[in-house]
Amino acid sequence: MRFDTPVVFKVIEDAYDAQTGDYVSTVTSQKTIMASVDSTTEQMMTLVYGGVKQDSITARFQNHIDIPYTDIEIGGKAYQVDYIAPKRVKEVFVLHRV
Repeated sequence: MRFDTPVVFKVIEDAYDAQTGDYVSTVTSQKTIMASVDSTTEQMMTLVYGGVKQDSITARFQNHIDIPYTDIEIGGKAYQVDYIAPKRVKEVFVLHRV
């Protein structure tokens, strides 16, 4: 199993800009962790979603992820966490594209 795909964990905060009257999103911190990323199997999709879902991927990390994050980015695309399976030393995320 190759851990060759960079996964970016970001913390994004929204702040109100009084001059423009809009909310501005700023990235306050980000950390890149290498993972083994592949498409989610049909059996896992049935377990997590109750059926088949497009743009679902599985990311396996060598260690547990204990950093705070609000967004996950893989290959310049935003993903949302649907399921986390902690193992003894690894951690598995099932993600779908936002």
